[in-house]
Formats: sequence, C-alpha cells, structure tokens
Amino acid sequence: MENVLVLEKPEAYKTNPTDYDGLWKKIIEELFEELMLFFAPDLHKEIDFSMDFDALQQEVHQEIIQIKGGKAIADKIFKVFLKNGKEKF
Repeated sequence: MENVLVLEKPEAYKTNPTDYDGLWKKIIEELFEELMLFFAPDLHKEIDFSMDFDALQQEVHQEIIQIKGGKAIADKIFKVFLKNGKEKF
C-alpha cells in the first residue's frame, strides 16, 4: 500500500465563502407555495396562488414591521393575496 500526501490550502476556503443565507432565501422564494402547504397548510388554503406574490426586499422589511407592530427582525416577508381579495404580508 502506497502513502499519499495531500497538500491542503486552508486559505482557499476563506476566499469564496458559500452564501447559505442567500441560497436559503432563494429556495423559499422558488418553493413558496410548496413550503406554505407543508409548514402552514391552514394558511395555504387561504392564499390565492393564482395571483402573484411578492418576496419583498430587505429595505422594505423594517417599514412593514413598524406599521404592523411585529417583531423587530424579519428574514423574509412576502406580500400575498388571499382568496377573499385582501392583501396580506
């Protein structure tokens, strides 16, 4: 059996860190309906998925949080239309 020497360069790992947060947010946007069906089936029944939903940008989050009186931190906020015609965040 032959010995093999592998030379690692740990500094290479630091140059391009993976953006796991950005990837997760993209998954949430791409699979929003399916995620709602799995995690919030009661809410899924109320949302009109024939209407487009909006994944709001980070800058809009703080404004909505202040208006709605929610918790101070939000990772992702969606604007959806319910089957009764109301717009909800």
